[in-house]
Amino acid sequence: MIRLENVAKSYDGKTMVIQDINLEIKKGEFFVLLGPSGCGKSTLLRMIAGLEKITQGDLWIDGQHANDLLPKERNLSMVFQNYALFPHMTVRDNILFGLDARKVDRQEQEERLGKVAEIMGLAEYLGRKPGQLSGGQRQRVALARSICSQTPICLMDEPLSNLDAKLRGQMRSEIRRIQRMLGLTIVYVTHDQVEAMTMGDRIMVLNGGHVQQVGEPLEVYNNPENLQVATFIGMPQMNVFRAQTEEEGLRMNGSLLLRSRSGRTIRLPGQEFEAGIRAEHFSQTGGDADYVLEAEAAMVEYTGDETQISFADGQGYSVVKWPGQVPVRAGEKLELGVDAEHLYFFDRETGRRLRQGGGEGQ
Repeated sequence: MIRLENVAKSYDGKTMVIQDINLEIKKGEFFVLLGPSGCGKSTLLRMIAGLEKITQGDLWIDGQHANDLLPKERNLSMVFQNYALFPHMTVRDNILFGLDARKVDRQEQEERLGKVAEIMGLAEYLGRKPGQLSGGQRQRVALARSICSQTPICLMDEPLSNLDAKLRGQMRSEIRRIQRMLGLTIVYVTHDQVEAMTMGDRIMVLNGGHVQQVGEPLEVYNNPENLQVATFIGMPQMNVFRAQTEEEGLRMNGSLLLRSRSGRTIRLPGQEFEAGIRAEHFSQTGGDADYVLEAEAAMVEYTGDETQISFADGQGYSVVKWPGQVPVRAGEKLELGVDAEHLYFFDRETGRRLRQGGGEGQ
């Protein structure tokens, strides 16, 4: 178990790059630190590893106060973005590196190596050097070295960012399978929200050194606490409109009218706010939806299993995403339906979510 209490980091003694992190990571949990570049997620990981000093607050690892422990005393391993393999050493020696320093006897080293090489599919590559391997194979070697150390905690700093899209998908499944099989506690840093959603038991979204939200992937996706989380999680990102209430519904970006079919008025504090609608929450026709929006298709993209349609929204373009191959042409008039439960409202000044759902009294 890892616990952080009021943890903060400053490099110059004035500006805090990490502030007030309070977090408990459970034993055997796959925990993801997610956020844009420069948000502080790698710095936080390095503080857990002991590679960066903690400026304020306390770190506890398995019940032991760890602020002043050396990295080798924290009983954890780390997998880096650049793999950190020794090019002059074989795969075997790279995997076993460090076990001598831990005074693990040769017989046990060989037993560990055999098991890990089988799990990772590296048995036939043990005599090769990293330069003779593909990117995915090198990543498996780095992961095998971490597993072979038999530390209960593994820290991963964007380990898949150097791989192509297909290989990233394969390695996501592989890492998750191994983590579940061995019961490892993994703290995983990424800027890729797809990795976070598909791999994590829980996600912590960071921005500007501040925690935005912590929760299970679907909880964060369905109930974002603020506009930053709402627009960061999801692909394509949530459509956001400047909105104000009218008798007929919502006036968005000054030009679009999201018309209420029931005649219910949306009541929120203040006259203007931000309204968010995810691309997949627009239905193909108005149908029985609570709200209807008339728009004109500007561009249509087919990805095989999905159809994405862009429409002008008065300040740029918003996106509709439907499953399957829907026959739509650019310039075609669309009647888009939106149910009340799929409307998100955010404070314009703070970005804080005001409410989800439309209609008076909801």
